[in-house]
Amino acid sequence: MRRRSAPARRASSDVDHAPSPRTTMPVAPLLVASALALALLAGLGDSVTFDEGVHIASGLTALGRGDFRLNPEHPPLAKLWAAVPLIAAGIPAPAPGTRGWSEGNTLELARAWLTDQVDGERVVRLARLPMLVVLGAFLWVVFSSVRTVLGSNAAFLALFAAAFDPLVLGHGRLVTTDLAAAIAIQASLLSLARFLQKPGVANGLLFLLALGFASITKYSWVVAVPALASMGIVWVLQREASAEGTGEASLAAPGRRRDRRIVLLGGLAVGAVAAVGVAVWGIYGFRYEPYRGNDAPTALLRRDSNSDGRFAGNREEGWKIVQEDWATGIRRRGALPRVVEFARARRVLPEPYLYGLSYVDKWSRQRIAYLRGQLSTKGWVSYFPVAFLVKTPVVTLVLLGLGTLAILGRRVAVEPKGRLLLLGMSVFSVTWLVLSVSGGLNIGLRHLLPVYPLLFLVGGAAAAFAGAPRARLLAVTLAALLVVETLSAFPNHLGFFNRLSGGAARGRAWLADSNLDWGQDLLRLRDYCRERRIDEIHLAVHPSTPMPKSFRPAFVLAASPGSRLSPLTPGTYVVSVNTLLGLWEPMVRDETWSDPGFLENARRALGWASSPPEAGVPARLLARAREDAEVLHHARLVNRLRSRPEDGRIGTSLLVFELTADDLRSLSTF
Repeated sequence: MRRRSAPARRASSDVDHAPSPRTTMPVAPLLVASALALALLAGLGDSVTFDEGVHIASGLTALGRGDFRLNPEHPPLAKLWAAVPLIAAGIPAPAPGTRGWSEGNTLELARAWLTDQVDGERVVRLARLPMLVVLGAFLWVVFSSVRTVLGSNAAFLALFAAAFDPLVLGHGRLVTTDLAAAIAIQASLLSLARFLQKPGVANGLLFLLALGFASITKYSWVVAVPALASMGIVWVLQREASAEGTGEASLAAPGRRRDRRIVLLGGLAVGAVAAVGVAVWGIYGFRYEPYRGNDAPTALLRRDSNSDGRFAGNREEGWKIVQEDWATGIRRRGALPRVVEFARARRVLPEPYLYGLSYVDKWSRQRIAYLRGQLSTKGWVSYFPVAFLVKTPVVTLVLLGLGTLAILGRRVAVEPKGRLLLLGMSVFSVTWLVLSVSGGLNIGLRHLLPVYPLLFLVGGAAAAFAGAPRARLLAVTLAALLVVETLSAFPNHLGFFNRLSGGAARGRAWLADSNLDWGQDLLRLRDYCRERRIDEIHLAVHPSTPMPKSFRPAFVLAASPGSRLSPLTPGTYVVSVNTLLGLWEPMVRDETWSDPGFLENARRALGWASSPPEAGVPARLLARAREDAEVLHHARLVNRLRSRPEDGRIGTSLLVFELTADDLRSLSTF
């Protein structure tokens, strides 16, 4: 006769004296509403960020014209969602023939479309509205997941930390795919846990729907597969909860029950494959090729160049280039290139989806990145740990510490129904973190958003200390400090750095790119010029950055086609952080100007440019030398501004310098 197991002893904790869920639960919707209001109001002052123009233009082109050629490196779901209000408002998609259309240069196309064809500010604000739904869904998924694992009090604390997290608020209001991917992956884990807890058609369909959405939101959804598989395997091996509801598990499950679970899990796995296939084919309209229009026979997804600088002239060359290593030109090794080629030959999935997979695999390995004064294309193991420590509110770091102590000290008890979910979240987060830390794509803490549900869960475990009166006072104090720290950063959540790191003013000493400068402050620059009645501004930003309406600055560095370099005249100079650090422009970097060979060539060009007519320098060479000299003087100016304190700062990404004629002369010479 089998002995009945004794009920599990609940972890010793002050949580029994913590606030009642009846007290905290009604506040949860208010927290979500507060986060949405903060994101909406802050976003009104944000100009279009670096990725947003591309996502909006490609989403509207796909939804309005059924043409999926633009931006294949991101699946369409989030972009289509953002395009819904644009269709309702009658906003026209980028016209075929727009600059960048034929060669698949979506950055240039988005810039031309937002600047010249439509009211860019209105378009961006409309497209951001659906993303607030995404932000609300993320907060709901975090709350539901933590409540399933640790109960209502921990879920409330986790929701509070998430609702006032600057990273979540900063990216939750933008038309990007990072937060949408985090939702879809976490929803897949949560819905699978509910199916395994209570198998049924409804729960199974919810899981298949979530997984299908994940597959058409971001290609990195595949990282969740090992976590989902681990949940299923453990479920097959464990014993069902005992009659007493203790949830104790054993590897000695009866064979018949195990067989039934294997059949259920096998059917769900087949359904998952089918759901992904239907989702991917369906989002592209069940068409293999993405193109619509008269140029469909000759169109390219992207006109990229190979390692020798030669651009693709046709589709086969385009596919060959995307399968090559970007530095060596040799076909990339590994399973993914072979799988993509196999699937392409048999048209297993639509062409833009396969191309996007290959493109992401190629360019995620090496990309220029910045960390603590250094540039690299290979990345650093320390990048994401450093980014997390300097861009996370101090209170959240304290909660994570307390939550870790509560977990290690067994002051919290995992709900029986939440054990498989906790397993899945842990396996996924570890897998994601290992891949992120060991990879070379170091361009923003936003890439860790998919693991934030687990981080908020750990922080929520700090609710175990909330029972004692002194602990309650500490909890109220921490909550107030978190609100103050986040509100003090308003509306600049995107470029938030905590007080321990020195704040946003010292942000560029740590990080750049989407951590600090993503093009978000140009509307604030326009207002700055209007308030001070500055007629001409000298601006140095990324050349593909769309300019706000009625704002036409003079450019210090090379800008878009047709733009001019501004003469170096006394006045107000504004340089973006990324530009100042040389993230995209090698000619402003210190190592460039310390290279003797470069300096020799630069001075030779300067000598030719200043040649008198009697020197006999050919007119064509003289004109080219003068153009080169102008570019060199401008680049040298930006290079030397790096060591000069700024006279002001706009938002977190734009630095203001007031320069006299003497300043310009001394800073631009070489």
